[in-house]
Amino acid sequence: MAAAFLIAKKYFKGNACIIFLHMLFYDMENVFLNERRGRRVKPTTIRDVAKLAGVSISTVSKALNQSSAVTEKTRQKILAAAKQLNYVPNSMGKQLKSGRTKTIGYLTNSVSGPYFYALVDGIAKTADKYGYSLNIVLARGPEMVAHNLFGTMFDGLIVFAETVTRADIQQLVRRHIPAIFLDRQIATGSVGSITFDSYQAGYAVAQYLISLGNKNIGYIAGVIDNYDSDERQRGYIAALQEHHLPVTPAFILRANYDETMAYNAVRKLMAGTAKTKPTAFIAANDVMAVGTIRAIQDLGQRVPADISVTGFDDAEMVRFFRPTLTTVHNPIEQQGVMAVEQLIQIISQKKTGSSETLNGELLIRESTNNSWANKDK
Repeated sequence: MAAAFLIAKKYFKGNACIIFLHMLFYDMENVFLNERRGRRVKPTTIRDVAKLAGVSISTVSKALNQSSAVTEKTRQKILAAAKQLNYVPNSMGKQLKSGRTKTIGYLTNSVSGPYFYALVDGIAKTADKYGYSLNIVLARGPEMVAHNLFGTMFDGLIVFAETVTRADIQQLVRRHIPAIFLDRQIATGSVGSITFDSYQAGYAVAQYLISLGNKNIGYIAGVIDNYDSDERQRGYIAALQEHHLPVTPAFILRANYDETMAYNAVRKLMAGTAKTKPTAFIAANDVMAVGTIRAIQDLGQRVPADISVTGFDDAEMVRFFRPTLTTVHNPIEQQGVMAVEQLIQIISQKKTGSSETLNGELLIRESTNNSWANKDK
């Protein structure tokens, strides 16, 4: 349990979600140790706090709920007693009275990669700011998806999961369940979205590579039916068609946002016998761009002198990679912040769902060059 907390803390920087997990692990570990010693642990109650503080149960309740009916001196005495007894208020009673859990759920298919870490950091910090806890739910099967979408565990949901269907969204709207999607554009009733303009970004990257003289450009796609990957691919194809350049199916590879898969796919293509091969690659994320560069280098070619490579996201981890990566900086943490803020407004019925789009910025670094333009002269 302690190991699990340390792993979580490494990635989430002690935010509200991890504080909750820390408390949970701590309590479970103490219960486990005491039971091994032959002692059953009786949970501390509000009655115990009242007895130690020398006040009534109702006074403890008022103090813990920040009521102005309790003097500051009495409040501090009650808080000191609660701390001494390691008392944690039972939130279930409050939830039953208010109909709220004060918890946001983040429903996703994957918790790996730099995008996830940056996104959840933004979500968790903002949730904590507004007094909400965050639960991360890894839901891959339809039953698990439905259970978390339509259950009553969360006041609202942030969703990045291709497994959520149109029918699921219709149910969310029909049941007035607040939800913000990060992997599709939608604005209806209780459901909104915060997405990147991935089509325009894919178009801009392809236009840039074309301006350098590249005529054969490969694209390394992410997961099937992933919104951002598909939109970036659409933009890439549109730019090629606009310049009457070939869209070669063999140059469009799929690597599921995985570095090793990208490495293997690119190596196989570039080591093949085809006469025409890409002089540049657009990877749908930075992790796959790193795998692409490694494959090219292992085949004895140079990046960028022989082949240019670009990525997406401007992940912190690749800023130390050489050559430095030309990429599109997406405001990932801002996406998480905006998702929580819109979700809370929907929960509080201050607004209905809206679709908001964030623009990326092309950052030109060492992994691209204009040598192919010079070779054509």
